[in-house]
Amino acid sequence: MSKLLAATLVSPVLFAAACVGEAPAPDTTELPSAPIAFDARHAADQPIVIATGGTETVSFSDPDVIVGWSGSASAGFELSPALDIWPSVREQRYQIRALGGATGAFSIQTNTGVASGSLASADVAAVTLVPASYRLDGHSPFALDVSHSDVTVALVDAAGRRLVDTSLVATDAADASLAQTGWDTLALGTSGGTRTLHVAGDSFAAIDLTVAISAGSAIDRVDTETSGELTCFHAYAGNVEIAKQLPLTGTPDATFVNCQR
Repeated sequence: MSKLLAATLVSPVLFAAACVGEAPAPDTTELPSAPIAFDARHAADQPIVIATGGTETVSFSDPDVIVGWSGSASAGFELSPALDIWPSVREQRYQIRALGGATGAFSIQTNTGVASGSLASADVAAVTLVPASYRLDGHSPFALDVSHSDVTVALVDAAGRRLVDTSLVATDAADASLAQTGWDTLALGTSGGTRTLHVAGDSFAAIDLTVAISAGSAIDRVDTETSGELTCFHAYAGNVEIAKQLPLTGTPDATFVNCQR
């Protein structure tokens, strides 16, 4: 084989390898270090407490964030970019997994600044269903109302703190129309009766949970509960609290459909 032909055959391979390789991260001293906002799946007014074995997902709504150059998390946590590739350029979504009970922090260096926050993790002590966007009285049995039938899968630790695990998946063998509208929120539709949901996640053993949906029960009474500037209204049919959206005359609270400020 001539030297010219050999060079012709080899050079495209070398060219392809150069194109496939990832660009090295620049000197970190050249990158912007200002803190930037990020989105997470946990409740915005709570610290990030990840269920042990489970995950939290961090992303960016700012379209200017297009590159995640590098990232790290404290011992006891693992931070991974989409596709497990640094720099992360295809999707600005990052997963933080809690490997064991710990406290710490994470940091992601992007092209616009640094996203960082504190972390904690705890074991799941209980998995329950509660009405979404509705504040219960905390002591009565409840039923969802067909007008407000969204439900939240609540993961809590032994201290009663809400935990996050974005690996959570829920199914209903009797109703394929179940829609998972958030990592922990489910839309159950407008039919009454008792629903059984199969719930699984990386942080807890799979469990079947039931919830009743009231098809227009007569309301016997409405009680109020005031805490500081927040007043919540609780509707009852007998001793069962009916989680429904109530007509409020004041300023509605953005968190609970039955509360006002």
